[in-house]
Amino acid sequence: MASSVGRRLDKPVVKLLRRHGLHRQAGHSRARRLELPRRSFSTSRRVCGLTILLIDDVTTTGSTIRRASEALVRAGAEAVYCAVLAHAPDSRRIS
Repeated sequence: MASSVGRRLDKPVVKLLRRHGLHRQAGHSRARRLELPRRSFSTSRRVCGLTILLIDDVTTTGSTIRRASEALVRAGAEAVYCAVLAHAPDSRRIS
């Protein structure tokens, strides 16, 4: 998905983040997702002064994209914008 966006915007797509101890969030409860550790991600490249568009396919609680953007800011990114294709509400809230 990021590659398609990069081509459309004529911008490079670079994998900047490393996950630490994270497994897929799918299937976990809302409470479990919200417990995502603050240092779940680190940067794999220099990002000082860069403006970054962080792309995720689906968000439920926003914890993963929040922790990823925090890692980029800690590493010196000038600005981090987030784009998400879909929001999956907590299935227990649907009536």
